[in-house]
Amino acid sequence: MYKYKLSKALGLLIILLCIFGLVYLTESMVGQIEKDADNQQKFKVTMQVATVSARLEAAIYQDVYIADSLATLLTVRSFADEDELDRLTTELLRKSNYTSQIGVAPNDVIRNIFPLGREPEIIGVRYIDVPDQWVSVRAARQSQSIVINGPLNLLNGNEGIIARLPVFTDPPYNLNYWGVVSAVMPVKRLFEDTGVYQLQQQTELAIKHADGKVFMGDKGVFDEPDYSDSVRLPGGRWIIAVKFKPHPVQNIIWVRGVSYSALFCLVLAIFLVYRSYRKMHQMSLYDELTGLVNRRFVMHHLTELVESNKQQSFSVINLDLNKFKYVNDNFGHDAGDALLVEVAKRFKHALRASDVVARLGGDEFFIILPRQSELADINKIIEQLEKKVTSQSMLYQGHELPISVAMGGACYPADAKDIESLLKVADQRMYQDKVNTID
Repeated sequence: MYKYKLSKALGLLIILLCIFGLVYLTESMVGQIEKDADNQQKFKVTMQVATVSARLEAAIYQDVYIADSLATLLTVRSFADEDELDRLTTELLRKSNYTSQIGVAPNDVIRNIFPLGREPEIIGVRYIDVPDQWVSVRAARQSQSIVINGPLNLLNGNEGIIARLPVFTDPPYNLNYWGVVSAVMPVKRLFEDTGVYQLQQQTELAIKHADGKVFMGDKGVFDEPDYSDSVRLPGGRWIIAVKFKPHPVQNIIWVRGVSYSALFCLVLAIFLVYRSYRKMHQMSLYDELTGLVNRRFVMHHLTELVESNKQQSFSVINLDLNKFKYVNDNFGHDAGDALLVEVAKRFKHALRASDVVARLGGDEFFIILPRQSELADINKIIEQLEKKVTSQSMLYQGHELPISVAMGGACYPADAKDIESLLKVADQRMYQDKVNTID
């Protein structure tokens, strides 16, 4: 009898423990569901922030590079014929996605605005007399590189972002300053298309310049942000910070009722979300067309190399295809894409497994060479690359497509002590190679 009672009590205890365990498991699952819902929202917002950052970078860089072609032309020739300059800028504006106006200012005095619109009084304005614009014009001249100004109120009353492109008539020495080309991008359309305003509706969003000046949202968001990301721009960067808004789980009683059957689904969902995250993270670092790593990967990798405690030396090569526009215009964009893929393959086959080959965008490629620190060695590598990549033209649908590449290398830390300066040296040498090739 005692054993029976003991067995019954033990059974009851086991049942109670099971019930308690089941209740505990159910409540734990409910808590986990709430937590997972919050994490999923955070994951979604995190990916949105990364996507917005990438879209802003791509949109601004693309239009800046198009406007830079005008600045490049002004370094080698002057436009006495205003009609010719008007035709050129009209074509550049047509190819741009966001640039609404292009200004030309020899000696920092606005001489031309394309299209002029309803602001003829802007002509003749000296930038030195407009303090909030003079700062960026002077910075572009002093740094001899592109500087992004804004968002700010423009002379015509609208709000915009201005890319300042300094023009020197003696590159790469840059001693003879000619003036500045300004490309104006309206903020509203840029932020709408890149998803900034949509992200602002879903989160507490704030954006500031690298110097700390907040130009969008509440500066308090930067005190304890849930997530932040950088938007790397020519001559600087923006910092985006967000705080997540609460996302309450509805029908919690129903959730408790189906928690046991949902357990397996929850595990599967977590796995799928994780796999999706890994896949999207991978996609954010690679170029879809060529399969090479992209600009974001390059900047992260360069930062790791520079900040490494081992203080490793390395070199970079900036590359740009010559006559790529000729291929697109005469054989179509499919031919241009095929050419980019072929060039990417040739670079990968010509380099070591430890070297990094990337496509930065358009027809621009980039190479990172670990443990290479002598410019003479880099020049030899450039020579070998040019032979292996350009010695044979590419056959496309019965047409021979010429392959020509302009390259410029730079060594760290011999040529520069920071990433921005290193890229600038490589870009200048690449540009000089392009000029020599054209000549």
